[in-house]
Amino acid sequence: MRRLAAKTGRLPGVPRIVAPASFGVGSAAVAAALARRGTGRRRGFGRTARSPDHPARTSLSEQRLRVTRRNAGRGTAGEGLQGMLRGARSITGWRLARVCLLAGLVLIVLAAVSAGWAQQPHPWQLGMQPPATPVKERIHFLHNDILMPIITAITVFVLGLLGYVMFRFHHRRHPIPTRTSHNAVVEILWTVIPVLILVIIAIPSFKLMYYMDRAPDAEMTIKVTGKQWYWTYEYPDQGGLAFDSNIVEDKDLKPGQPRLLEVDNPLIVPVNTTIRVQVTGVPDGVIHSWFMPSFGVQEYAMPGRLNESWIRVGNPGVY
Repeated sequence: MRRLAAKTGRLPGVPRIVAPASFGVGSAAVAAALARRGTGRRRGFGRTARSPDHPARTSLSEQRLRVTRRNAGRGTAGEGLQGMLRGARSITGWRLARVCLLAGLVLIVLAAVSAGWAQQPHPWQLGMQPPATPVKERIHFLHNDILMPIITAITVFVLGLLGYVMFRFHHRRHPIPTRTSHNAVVEILWTVIPVLILVIIAIPSFKLMYYMDRAPDAEMTIKVTGKQWYWTYEYPDQGGLAFDSNIVEDKDLKPGQPRLLEVDNPLIVPVNTTIRVQVTGVPDGVIHSWFMPSFGVQEYAMPGRLNESWIRVGNPGVY
């Protein structure tokens, strides 16, 4: 095969290039193209192969790592000391917060226990008054034995989950956030579990409402009529005995009498007796609420309507 040597267009540093006659490209053009690409030799294979004129590409994570190491080497002793002081302050603040939280829980428990020993309300009372009737005992059971454990468990779970997320996904520990669009299992759980919790609460609640509404055979009847700023009590089974009960003003209160609760003629009922209570209002009056916390009874005195409830006081006392 006859070969032709390039006689023109030779550049300094470019070796002589020969090509067959049928190649179709002048040797000068080939030499110029080779000169533009550089004389370095590629090392390696694929995208990471490098040459003196074209260095290999680095990934974003490698660049971040190099910048982090470079910045870490530029720190001073003063900055390190300040970082240690900030860490010590954060630890001290967290311990102080835990101590305050524990002290608050202890005070709440003590206040709730002390409130349970009283028959009447007292200042800064927490929790409900002790039960004096079977209805109030069931209300206490629903609140203390069913609702409070469920509410406490939900509160602890939510606070624990919040603390875990704050600690685990802190911007320093987790610089690149996780991008999660949905999770079928989690969505099913947070839909089914609340429904089950509501069902668990609803079943005893309906039973309690039925128990409060269905009064047993009454041994005595008391009619309560709500009027503006006072009540009228009647004993239909006792010959129509009736009297008005007015609140005692502040200037007439005696030592030991509760403000806004003391009346001139209190309602007196016998113990261990099932009593039907009928509550209504005068035709031209307004709506009132007859509420006895220790009895677990609250009925609205509405004009022209007769509402009924029942009580059975187990122990004598002032409620």
